[in-house]
Amino acid sequence: MDPRRITVGLDRSPAARAALAWAVRRAGRCGATVLVVTAWPDVDRAVARADGTLPAGQVRLHRMQRDAVATALAGLDTAPLVVREIIYAEPDAALAHAAAGADLLVVGGNPGTPGRLTGALRRRLDGTRAVRGSAAQLVVVRTPDVARTTTARPVFPTRPTAPTRPTALGAAA
Repeated sequence: MDPRRITVGLDRSPAARAALAWAVRRAGRCGATVLVVTAWPDVDRAVARADGTLPAGQVRLHRMQRDAVATALAGLDTAPLVVREIIYAEPDAALAHAAAGADLLVVGGNPGTPGRLTGALRRRLDGTRAVRGSAAQLVVVRTPDVARTTTARPVFPTRPTAPTRPTALGAAA
């Protein structure tokens, strides 16, 4: 079944930009809507507020999203609808919240271990599943060499299936 809504986490990392590019290509092929989410944690906002740079920080995040989306959409034959949102929360909480109505949740990841964010995000999604009965499938786009290749791999709590087919967390493969 094709996804109808894809949520993707975006920060300034090359891995997150690769995840966005993967998400918009996937959405363009199946007609899904993309929700681009950038988290702005409390501690970062507090520092910006204390420095007097809070409004400039908000503008910087909006521009970062705008530019990344424009780059990801460039050259696509079919561009999906893309909605951008900045959520005032820690990244794992922001992504889990935004993924509540999504079919896929796409994040960028570095080679090797899933990392702290992915682990925290998986725990939050498991909690969401327990409360709401469903949750988005988590896809981690790994970028061993961003300039050379970008691949998408689902994150699995159990044994993996084909690397290009996202599988719901907690589902047996």
